[in-house]
Amino acid sequence: MTATGYLWDSGYLGHRTTAVHPERPERAEVLATHEMAGRLAGFFPHKPDIHLGMPWVRRTHDASYVSRVAEAFKAGSRSLDGGDTVVREDTYDVSLASAAGACTLARGIATGELDNGFCAIRPPGHHAGPQNARGFCVFNNAAVATRYVQHMHDLRRVLIIDWDVHPGDGTAAFFHEDSEVHVLSIHQEGLFPPSVGSIEQIGRGEGEGTIHNVPMPPKSRALDYYRAFEPALEAAAEAAQPDFVIISCGFDAHAADRVADQMLREDAFIKLTHMVRKVADHYAGGRLLSLLEGGYCVDVLPRCVEAHVSALMM
Repeated sequence: MTATGYLWDSGYLGHRTTAVHPERPERAEVLATHEMAGRLAGFFPHKPDIHLGMPWVRRTHDASYVSRVAEAFKAGSRSLDGGDTVVREDTYDVSLASAAGACTLARGIATGELDNGFCAIRPPGHHAGPQNARGFCVFNNAAVATRYVQHMHDLRRVLIIDWDVHPGDGTAAFFHEDSEVHVLSIHQEGLFPPSVGSIEQIGRGEGEGTIHNVPMPPKSRALDYYRAFEPALEAAAEAAQPDFVIISCGFDAHAADRVADQMLREDAFIKLTHMVRKVADHYAGGRLLSLLEGGYCVDVLPRCVEAHVSALMM
């Protein structure tokens, strides 16, 4: 069986937003290690190495933005850019711990301790840009993990695959001029302004051709996703030739999740995971890190995670 890590920490129950906010602590509570161990036997439990958080967040994000997040609550702010990213007294610490979790499991995979792994972290990250928060996201966990494996493990070429129902706009902002990192985002069209996540966005300069967007119509079903995703994934992987693969793993394209309007079920995430594993095995020696992004229906989120992690373990 594949050595699959599962990272969770009770600290992710902090950053208490509101009872009706989609991104709330219950998302982490239902994914607690002991809860998921009852569903999945054989994964390797991990805790975040907190010491990895601040150095790599500061190496990835603009220093002035990191300082602004650190001081936001004391300065009287109760939200960050755009208003939907809530700030609480512990938001900075929990967000650092989320990024630290991504780096911790990336380290286990990069060193060969693990083949792959899933981080049940929050808050999510894929909308956060170099100098801004957005869409519930404070620090960009995928970007931070990318910089970590590049600089600490010399895994220079990275493919980030974002199947959250929203586009990975923040992640693309980090790498749109970077020739070594490719970002593939499959998402519902029309949720953001037309310029965000469009097929016309392909990167620029040295990064031209490294951004791959696959907008999906509302009400798309699993077969629609497979037909669009598989060729786009194969083309992105061929172009990227990755040493390391990261999934920005949102589950909000599930039919029960009302933040969008897609029709996937749990088994769709098994199929998508197998597709990505095939790419990771072929190009990256199996090195595959998955990071929780969206997925706001807490009734179905554990089943989606179980489906995804079971496919990682096969």
